[in-house]
Amino acid sequence: MIQKTTLIVLVIITITLAFTPYSGSAQTLSFGLWGNLNGAKFVWNENTNASINEKVGLGGGGYINYRINRLVSFRSGILLNQKGAEVVQILRQTDPATGITYDHYNTSDTRLNYAEVPIAMCFSLPRSYHPLLNLYFGFYGAMLTSGRQVTINSASAGIIRMDSVYVTPESAFRKDDYGLMLGGNIPMGRIELGGSYSLGFPKILRSDIADINRYVDHRNRVLSFTVGYRIR
Repeated sequence: MIQKTTLIVLVIITITLAFTPYSGSAQTLSFGLWGNLNGAKFVWNENTNASINEKVGLGGGGYINYRINRLVSFRSGILLNQKGAEVVQILRQTDPATGITYDHYNTSDTRLNYAEVPIAMCFSLPRSYHPLLNLYFGFYGAMLTSGRQVTINSASAGIIRMDSVYVTPESAFRKDDYGLMLGGNIPMGRIELGGSYSLGFPKILRSDIADINRYVDHRNRVLSFTVGYRIR
């Protein structure tokens, strides 16, 4: 309920700012290309004995920017974005039937590919009449285009070693994702360099599997380094 309220408030703020008139402001439309390098992960669960590592991914697409005045603009577009995470669990357990102590090394590798639409309000911090830094906030909606999770469970005791591998298919993940995003960029002519951070709201793994997944809160978190090129 809080998440939906937050999104509604952001929509109202965005629409209000987008259509607020500014006397003497020049309204221009521009568009360009985006590219980003992601460090993606899930949310750490306080009850876990596993670690969650970032998974590197790529993204890219196009954007359109509507400048309301020298300080405020409205930006949207579409991205093909890679997310996911790697979860590692290391523990030692004793088999009650045999009394043998096993060292367990379990990993899950999740790769999720999305078609994503960000919507953001951008605020330029000017240096004279030339923007030096743009800050933005907004929200995003995304649809899953493909994804899967590969889990490897290994147990060893001396010369004894047992491995098992299984795959969680795309059907186990939510088809939609949405959340907040914030970031900034530095324009340098037609090129802009920046970064962003996005926080997904819903848990994107549908199935409640009693394995390594129980140690993870499957909400997308993505830190991105972005490069943009303005075509017009």
